[in-house]
Amino acid sequence: GWNDVSWNNDKMYTPNLEKLAREGVILEQHYVLPTCTPTRAALLTGRYPFRYGLQRNAIRHLEPDGLPVGLRTLAEELKDRNYSTHAFGKWHLGYCNWSLTPTHRGFDTFHGYYLGSQDYFTHMGKERRGEVKTTGYDYRNNEYVDWAAKGHYSTTLIARNVVRRIEQESKKSEPMFLYVAFQAVHAPLHELNLYQANCSNHTNQMRKKICEMAAAMDDAVGVIVQKLKDVEMWNNCLLVFMSDNGGQVRYGGSNWPLRGNKNTLYEGGTRVPAFVSGPLLNRTNDRSSSLIHVVDWFPTLLGATGVKNVLKDIDGVDQWPMIMDEACVAPRTQFIYNFDSRDGKLFGAIRDNYLKLILRPQKKFSGWYKEPVDEPENLTSVKDAQTMVLYNISADPYETTDLFGALQEESKRLFCELAERAPEMVPSRDLKDDPRGDPSLQEERGVYSPGWCTAPLWKMPERRINELKCC
Repeated sequence: GWNDVSWNNDKMYTPNLEKLAREGVILEQHYVLPTCTPTRAALLTGRYPFRYGLQRNAIRHLEPDGLPVGLRTLAEELKDRNYSTHAFGKWHLGYCNWSLTPTHRGFDTFHGYYLGSQDYFTHMGKERRGEVKTTGYDYRNNEYVDWAAKGHYSTTLIARNVVRRIEQESKKSEPMFLYVAFQAVHAPLHELNLYQANCSNHTNQMRKKICEMAAAMDDAVGVIVQKLKDVEMWNNCLLVFMSDNGGQVRYGGSNWPLRGNKNTLYEGGTRVPAFVSGPLLNRTNDRSSSLIHVVDWFPTLLGATGVKNVLKDIDGVDQWPMIMDEACVAPRTQFIYNFDSRDGKLFGAIRDNYLKLILRPQKKFSGWYKEPVDEPENLTSVKDAQTMVLYNISADPYETTDLFGALQEESKRLFCELAERAPEMVPSRDLKDDPRGDPSLQEERGVYSPGWCTAPLWKMPERRINELKCC
């Protein structure tokens, strides 16, 4: 969450990340989707997830879904330009069919896990849906089950594998792309003795564990950067850091002073810590207040390699000139937070410069949470009075004052802007769990494995009648 890094909260211990952030450009208005699967999909495709039905929730353990086959990924684009491409850590973009897995989506190698959550040491993924409970092992070295990972703490394990890959790639001439998706600081929370002294200023036990897990991740980033320096690759590196969604308050995350929580369209669910760093930057020790959305990294990273106008139908814009030169006009003035439908009703939010309109704001976890409480069920919710609410994020970044009634013309304009995208929206598939994915039924017993579903295919949605009437 916003409040889980030391440059936003001096009670956190992330010195390596803070040093990198301050040596580069801190992105003060960097936005993602409210949950992990949609953000990862947006990052790797440059397209809003509502355009291909992945906008709602994280893919469940037995859900037969994934990033539709046929959507080009950033890894595929870079691979076509002679980059070696490598993914580490959390995938969470589908695994039920081999064509959905990392080594079939443009990555030369993969060392990590397919699911959304697991134990940090045993790498066992568990999920309960009603009376049905599934449990299985989930860690891979490319397409092979990596039993050797068992017992090794996830954050340290990921860093060790990244360092090993850097050593191997340093002997080659082609450039490389490393996609490092740490599990930290996602639940389940673990106490880490090594970092207790660094986090002793936290009295809440969940916050203390979050601090310790963030400190471990910070150490891992430091190890990776040092390895790049040791093999003399750092001087030609660009490092991008971001979170995939806002903090989950009931599991120790903090978005204070922003409003809301993971899985909400308020700023606390979507505005996250982010920075870009490395010797390739012209700007250093700077902060940018320009709007940047996670879909922008697809064209921006390609732009950093000198590639322009790659795919015409992406939603991302190339932010590379802005990142390199603060005098450049910010290329983005508008973005869509998300767009979805449920029970015949549409939900979404749109930003236009400093104004933000939310259509049917959610109630749950919609308050302001300074510190997590020991009993999460006691967290209060705040219900907005209107079907639509309007905030001035520049003057009111904490979303305390609804301007919908006072600025009706602006509200109508933003509603119409959102309505124009409605025909592109593919309803979230939200597929039923398929028992064929149960780890106990797989050829390698007790392991979450591909091979039990038909992969979704990408196709441009047909233009449908606009369900939103704005005139």
